[in-house]
Amino acid sequence: MVELRGAFDNRRMKKAPLLLMASALACGIACLSDDDRGAPSPSPSPSSSDTASSNTLAVPMLAAAGGTLRAAGATLVVPPGALAADTTLTATLLDAAAQPDAENIVAKVYDFGPAGTIFQKPVTLTFELAGAPPAGKVAEIAFLEGGVWQRLDSTITGNEVEAQIAHFTPYTVLLADEAELPDGGEDEQADGGGGDGDIDQAAVACTKDFTPCGGDLVGTWKITAGCAEFPSGLKDGTCQSSSTSAALRDIASTSLVTFNTDMTYSIQQSYDMMFTHIEPSSCYDGACPADTTDNGDDTCTKTALAPKLDMETGTYKTAPTIFSTTGKVVASEASYCVQGSTLYWATRSAALETYYTLTKQ
Repeated sequence: MVELRGAFDNRRMKKAPLLLMASALACGIACLSDDDRGAPSPSPSPSSSDTASSNTLAVPMLAAAGGTLRAAGATLVVPPGALAADTTLTATLLDAAAQPDAENIVAKVYDFGPAGTIFQKPVTLTFELAGAPPAGKVAEIAFLEGGVWQRLDSTITGNEVEAQIAHFTPYTVLLADEAELPDGGEDEQADGGGGDGDIDQAAVACTKDFTPCGGDLVGTWKITAGCAEFPSGLKDGTCQSSSTSAALRDIASTSLVTFNTDMTYSIQQSYDMMFTHIEPSSCYDGACPADTTDNGDDTCTKTALAPKLDMETGTYKTAPTIFSTTGKVVASEASYCVQGSTLYWATRSAALETYYTLTKQ
């Protein structure tokens, strides 16, 4: 089902100090380089742009080629295959003062469209920043959903803040107190801290003991809990753990699985995996290091946080209590049970067991 092995090896970069957004550029929303000025207008292409109004930028984009949408202070890079069809992307500049939590907005606010667009693979959004944030503050790219800003894991490089996004809606950059994030803010921002808009701010208990009963999968389901067990452990660098478990945390509300009546499916998921490894103390010359817990039995407990962001489409088939799919994100066979508006599924093998709970939308 949802592949977990890749998440274990992900490592996030520690961010440089965050910077604040510069004042509005005189050229308005669409800023061209010196080479672009005076050049003939190109045919619609992945990197061309047309100003639809004084505050809206429109860019025709080919699904097979992808491309870049550049607005004043923000850049959206769409890889080939991320769009389901050729589309004209738009970016509309919104009034930051009229948005929720306006006092913490430190960048321009863009409403990207077409509204409701869901990408087939991650798309990279970058905001330009300038100036140091106040002491004790951190910043993250965030998107607006249901009147609430949902913060995304963000990476700072120089004067730019970057995040991967899965769908279109308004986006900006928010300041937050470091105390709002676990472990003091900066490290957690680099290693998977969530925000006020995330569904789950800690690991959520998942159901392992359901009885497979089958049922109707058709519809859209939101991932609400999940966990995994690696009975034989995993290799962490040069050390082989005796056992490893993992739990989902900070599950974004856009983590959805849709099963269609034509036997196609789509999935987008964004959450963190909290791994817990039981490792022999011999991995550390007999002494558990400070960032682990000494269990008193020649083993050490080590935790690691890894991000997960995937999008995929494919086909599926069902048997009485089993379904299987063709993709890599959701793959192989799983036993399942639909009980009212709740879907449970599980995969079990000698090396890996996974369990997920989903709620129908």
